[in-house]
Amino acid sequence: MKRFFKGCLLIFLGAILGVGLIIGILVGVSMSIAKNQTTIKEQTWLKLDFAGQIIEKPLPESNPFFGIDYTKINLLNMISAIQAAADDNRIKGIIINGDFTFYSQAHNYEIMQAITEFKKSGKKVYAWLSQGINRNYFLVSIADKIYMPDTDSADLTLTGYSISSPYMKTGLEKIGVDFTVLHVGDYKGAGENYNRTSMSELLKQNYTTVFNDLSDQFITTVAANRSIEQEELVELMEKGVITFCNPDKAIEYGLIDEKKSYRELVNELSLDGEFRTIKIVDYAASQHKVLKNPNKIAVIFAEGTIYNYYSSDSSAYTDSIVGAKTFVADVQAIKQDPSIKAVILRVNSPGGSALASELMLSALKELSDIKPVYVSMGTYAASGGYYISLGGEKIFTSPYTVTGSIGVVAIIMNYEKLTDILGVNFETIKRYPYDDLFSPVRAVSEEEKDLLTKSMEDIYGEFTQHVVDIRKISKENLTDIAQGRIWSGNQAVELGLADSIGTLNDVIQFAVEENSIQNYSLVSYPEPLSFMEKLKYLQAIKVQNPQITVVHQFKETRSLIELYHFYQSNGYKPALLLPFRPGE
Repeated sequence: MKRFFKGCLLIFLGAILGVGLIIGILVGVSMSIAKNQTTIKEQTWLKLDFAGQIIEKPLPESNPFFGIDYTKINLLNMISAIQAAADDNRIKGIIINGDFTFYSQAHNYEIMQAITEFKKSGKKVYAWLSQGINRNYFLVSIADKIYMPDTDSADLTLTGYSISSPYMKTGLEKIGVDFTVLHVGDYKGAGENYNRTSMSELLKQNYTTVFNDLSDQFITTVAANRSIEQEELVELMEKGVITFCNPDKAIEYGLIDEKKSYRELVNELSLDGEFRTIKIVDYAASQHKVLKNPNKIAVIFAEGTIYNYYSSDSSAYTDSIVGAKTFVADVQAIKQDPSIKAVILRVNSPGGSALASELMLSALKELSDIKPVYVSMGTYAASGGYYISLGGEKIFTSPYTVTGSIGVVAIIMNYEKLTDILGVNFETIKRYPYDDLFSPVRAVSEEEKDLLTKSMEDIYGEFTQHVVDIRKISKENLTDIAQGRIWSGNQAVELGLADSIGTLNDVIQFAVEENSIQNYSLVSYPEPLSFMEKLKYLQAIKVQNPQITVVHQFKETRSLIELYHFYQSNGYKPALLLPFRPGE
């Protein structure tokens, strides 16, 4: 009898907990809905103060319990919000809080173009920052006025472009590990971190050429925005005068306008003692509507490293993954949808698997026989990222895009010496000479190198032939353009690797006008995960090593870690991969 009552009590308590959970969920959802119903009053300032990550591909739906994700924003939604604010009578102007807007220069460029159009409405744009470097000052330079606090602790530091790459050959030798790195393309530097003690002269030369162009673009834009002579700005940078430059000096050199605290700026812009603002994330969410027009333009986002299987979100080891199988399936779905009148491929990828890149390009070429396909390049569209870009009939790029890198690399690890040090002996049984091809517990034979090199040369030949056929560049001229060289967006247009400078929004408008598309809406691929799918995905992720995650935060080591992760996943197979991670 006691057991019976105990069972009944447990059932009763379980029912109460279940009802409580359901009520909690309903309350959470209703609170979230109420929270996300943004009310915008007259004379409200749109505040660009987003400190999270700008994502290009579609984001998952909002969490029903916590509402909007303030750590991420979709680039197109952000641009659309700025465009909408220009015609929104409730929005008085834009305030940029530069202490939060540290974006890649390619993304800064796209946002800056949207703000330039916004200013044509006659509304003002003000910016405030307490510390400035290239990445945030570049964006705030578009403002009508720039403010910094009245303290020598605030500073502005503008510099050229640089990169620091760790070269690990000596360190790896000390623990008994070495890498064989094969390249087709004299300038193809991916993986040389493993088998060299210093940067090769050709790679150094290539970096210098591209970074000088990016630096020139930065100077040209800032000088124009601030009405400063370019030569004067260059001189200030060369002499280090604007390194840790205090607000007084920044005013003297024309880099900012006035000294005010953020509160003082707020008080000046307040209406009847009330300062009304709306965050860009909230405003973008309020403007985002799913339109169901009869015509559609599909935007395929190839964001991340290219692999041969399925797309996924980022991890501690690598950026988002562009999976060939997911990509090809999306292309097939687009082909079969008669309402889709044009397709835009948005590439933000350093490349990856050679096989996956070819499969994706083949799918795009088939698609282009049915529907017009155009390409928009983001922060980088290099190596395999450029390979798939060849699937568009026109390629648009940002001046700050890093592209090209037409070359092939293969990386082979050997830790035989390490196993000797540890006293581990590997016994191998095989029938034919190549049964243990590229085994990591023995040195690579010359015959194996020859086999792999021949395969790489075939891939390089196929890559360059695509460029010759599609971009109409002669093989003679391509010799100087390819060989693993990287180029800025401006250089790519000059060389014929791309057609025009333009933002993603520019490409969308081009597709509309070129194909006379009316009453259209945008559809994005790959489709974002639903909230429940996201939960399942998170459950499937293994717990990340916190030490690896911490190391991954440093840009000097992140590209090396990502390269090694790719090596682990791709094996010794030939790859089309950029040797560094740009856009920092």
